[in-house]
Amino acid sequence: METVVLTAKLLRQKPALVTWATTLLNKVHWQAGPHLAKLLAGAGLKKTECVILLLQNDALIGFCALVDQDIVLDTDYAPFVSSVYVDPAFRGQGLSMTLVGLAEQRAQAGGATALYIVTQHTGLYEHRGFKQIGVGKDIFDRPMRLLAKKLG
Repeated sequence: METVVLTAKLLRQKPALVTWATTLLNKVHWQAGPHLAKLLAGAGLKKTECVILLLQNDALIGFCALVDQDIVLDTDYAPFVSSVYVDPAFRGQGLSMTLVGLAEQRAQAGGATALYIVTQHTGLYEHRGFKQIGVGKDIFDRPMRLLAKKLG
């Protein structure tokens, strides 16, 4: 398995990565894949943000993003682990937690003292030490749980 971390700086230095990554992400049947592809193609990543891809034999098997703002707006929290996805053929192997762990490392390396997740899942992220700190509605008016974890 290979991990690729796409940052704004890397994408500026190697523009061919944008085409490669957007092609992979646009093939994902969950709306977050094409959304992240659009973000990458539009140079929408901020300096503090990244997209993490998991590959096996050059095929995308999972991804997540580390972003300053997620789909529950008007919070004073950052950064967020967002859009955690694992291809159905690879689920049940702990890869979502691998992705979250990689995002935690990036956030901590960037100086974050806490990390946040917006989710409807119960029990999944708690395995990595996240605790619910609130609830809210996302941009699609769905109820969401806001989770946090202290880093360091």
